[in-house]
Amino acid sequence: MFVFGQSIILSLLYVLIINCLEVFFLKGILLVWLYVRLNKNYMRSLVLVMMSLMVLVSAQAQNKSIYSGKVVDKSNSPIAYATVLVFSNDTAQTPIFEKISSDSGTFSFELEHKSFVLKINQVGYKDYIQSFNNDFPNGLTVNLENNNTKLEGVTVASSTKKPFISRKIDRIVMNVQDNAITAGKNAEQLFKMAPGVFVNNKDEISINGQSGVRVMVDGRLLQLSGDDLANFLKSLRAEDIQSLEIIPHPSAEYDAGSNALINIVYKKNRKSGLNGSVSSSYTQGRYAGWNENVQLNYKHNKLGLTGTYSLNKGKDYDYYIEDRSYSKLDYQYHSRYDNTTNWNSNFYKLGATYDLTDNQYIGLEFTGNDGNTKFPMISKTQLLYPDSSKSRFLDGMIGNANDRNMKNVSFNYNLKTDSIGSNLSVKADYTSNIATRSNSSDINTYYTTMTPDKDTSYRNGVSSNYKIWTSEIKYIQKLKGNYTLSGGGKVTSSDMKNDAGFQYKPNGQWEDDKNQSYIYNYLENIYAGFLNFNGSYWNTEFQTGLRMEYTSTKGELVTNNVVNKRSYPGWFPSVFLKRNTDSAGVNYLTFSYNRQVRRPSYWQLNPFVTNVDAFTKAEGNPYLQPQFSNNFEIGYTLKDKYNLSVGYHKYSNNIAQIMFPGDDSVSMIYRQANIEGFASWTANLSLPIKIAKFWESNTTISAFTSDYKLPNYRNRKTTFQFQTNHDVQLPWDLKFSLSGFYTTDMIQGNYNIKGYGGFDI
Repeated sequence: MFVFGQSIILSLLYVLIINCLEVFFLKGILLVWLYVRLNKNYMRSLVLVMMSLMVLVSAQAQNKSIYSGKVVDKSNSPIAYATVLVFSNDTAQTPIFEKISSDSGTFSFELEHKSFVLKINQVGYKDYIQSFNNDFPNGLTVNLENNNTKLEGVTVASSTKKPFISRKIDRIVMNVQDNAITAGKNAEQLFKMAPGVFVNNKDEISINGQSGVRVMVDGRLLQLSGDDLANFLKSLRAEDIQSLEIIPHPSAEYDAGSNALINIVYKKNRKSGLNGSVSSSYTQGRYAGWNENVQLNYKHNKLGLTGTYSLNKGKDYDYYIEDRSYSKLDYQYHSRYDNTTNWNSNFYKLGATYDLTDNQYIGLEFTGNDGNTKFPMISKTQLLYPDSSKSRFLDGMIGNANDRNMKNVSFNYNLKTDSIGSNLSVKADYTSNIATRSNSSDINTYYTTMTPDKDTSYRNGVSSNYKIWTSEIKYIQKLKGNYTLSGGGKVTSSDMKNDAGFQYKPNGQWEDDKNQSYIYNYLENIYAGFLNFNGSYWNTEFQTGLRMEYTSTKGELVTNNVVNKRSYPGWFPSVFLKRNTDSAGVNYLTFSYNRQVRRPSYWQLNPFVTNVDAFTKAEGNPYLQPQFSNNFEIGYTLKDKYNLSVGYHKYSNNIAQIMFPGDDSVSMIYRQANIEGFASWTANLSLPIKIAKFWESNTTISAFTSDYKLPNYRNRKTTFQFQTNHDVQLPWDLKFSLSGFYTTDMIQGNYNIKGYGGFDI
């Protein structure tokens, strides 16, 4: 099977070679040869259709010419986001082509016309207007002159500002840089402002009602989850972020195990010399929190250096109430937990880039994040039986603490292979994450008569050491006719080691519990290759792709000498369509389809039983199968900001947490299991509204229906989520921010969760 994966990856590279050839006859010969190579593969039809489209479209567009250039100022520094307009003649009022220059000032367009008028404008500069009659120079450099305006002795020079929210065929872009309403916020708070993104009081992230969201930084997948990810996001400041890319349905370019993605794009240093910033923020809710941040940048000729340090401290409070019953048990369980969370983290980043030539550069970056979180919970629990003499009452303290130390080193190389956007990129990445987690319970248990029950106190600790290596190569080939072909390969290797110790107090003294202590190691290797093709046809933008991933895992329970190995391939197609419904392109319909996989995590496969509290346990399942899903969504966007979408998701081998009664007829066990026949409908409405000149808001309303078909039981429910963010500009440059959310009753597996909400000021 690995040889099969190699064949696909090599085939992708052959396709890229085909597209570099200008002779249609040679393309045909190589395409026939590629068919022979794939002749025995059951997915060859889909691959060959995509490749045939590429050849035909490339041939069809031979009569068009590609024009490219760069916009710079008087010091030859690039001017980003300038408006590039192309008119058919001097008197034309409507442009035949319109584009924004890139971060590096470059632009390109494709036309059949040989004669046209080029107009480039940017706020703060004089307009550039030039006619061309079959004499456009390849790689034109446009120098814009300053156009500063003086008012009462003060020089005012404006800069172009991107729209806060913009939508592309497969993602939503939230432009954070230089936007007043994002100032002082951390990355998690920015997530709450993004359309369709929902963050609950447990820092769990969902997009359009779908959980399993992964986070990337500059296109690199973060190897963090849970509390580690939440604390990392709280340490990132808006002042260091250029934009957020929300990807509800990842294309074939991305890992198939990512149900949805948010890509954090860091700011790029483009100023020559030494510059930096120092910032401090303070928040006050029930408890105080603060952040200190310093950033330095240096750029000279081909070398660029950057460094960031951020210190974050805070304290949060929440509580939740749990009521549960089970038809086979004759008691009612009622519990309340009051949780106070104290957290602090240090974030630091050092980066360097070097321009090898005008068309290629290398980059090296080191990122670190360490800190600790303590969240003691006051617990009060009642077990109420019909026979009151059997009822029990519990109260006391449950202590939880996490310490983490994450380090990441990444290398990237980028080569521009032409002047219209084709490029080759190579990335390598290493992440080390060392974490320790402790959990303890000091609970007093009494009967109704206040007679003490047995001592249920316990304490446990888990030390984890994760090492993850990734390497990736990707090539993007711009074709004639505004078509693009991209392909690449990726290898990910994960080595996770976990050592857990458990103690309890049977006779007033702490003793080791060997039945709940374990050593569990997990290895995972993923080999992937992908092909993407996008462009525009019949006034419809499209993107179609195919990804292949081959997964090999090994879980070893050292304590019991149990080893589980598994290997399996997966094919993951994706399709995206976007069609404008007006001439301005601000109203449009969208459609998306993709296939995804959710692989069982190491803790879901770990068969050992661990305590959640005195009457709740959790247990993994070493026989869990990977979950696959087919995801469909249609949407409509009005005025480029209001959006309504409806989706359908069909799962096979759905991984769910199911509640079972324990052997002692009192406790409950959460166990991982595969469920067939699970499906979900989703609907989302995004409403960014400017209530007043000084008051901006963004509200997201989501609904999703979950339908679990369990043996002899069906659990179905529709859940609504409401999230709103408001930013009010006050006098003296002060700002008031309010965010809140509410989720109605929901279900997971065979248990129901009551509605909950919260707000931040």
